[in-house]
Amino acid sequence: MSEISYLTEGIFRSDILAEVAGQPHLVGSRCACCGDLRFPRAVGCPACHAPADQLQPALLSPLGRVVTATRIERAIAPFKPPYLLAYVQLQEGPRVLCQLLAETRKPREVIGKACELVVDKLYEKAGVAVSGYKFRVQA
Repeated sequence: MSEISYLTEGIFRSDILAEVAGQPHLVGSRCACCGDLRFPRAVGCPACHAPADQLQPALLSPLGRVVTATRIERAIAPFKPPYLLAYVQLQEGPRVLCQLLAETRKPREVIGKACELVVDKLYEKAGVAVSGYKFRVQA
């Protein structure tokens, strides 16, 4: 079995995922001035232009719905195609770009479906599994 490594540089930051009662949750930001909610965490409010000190961490629901999806046939290394890439709208409103885990490889069959957040292997690098967030489409 490969050692597990969480990707915390580049695409992901170390504060992007949290665990509550054994369930992973994404961490976004909420503006104290206007209430705007974003994922990933913003460095300033894009809605009202409040500075970073007005943004608080916000735990987001692990549940969402697939808004749109596409099948990736060719990918840059180290990702291995084919896979589904989708926008998932979280219950609170923000949309997340992510890979989907689904029994089908047909995008039209997952659009509109409920899904939940999981931490899963994104790729392998030098024998180490690099993990990140994905959404699993619910049956």
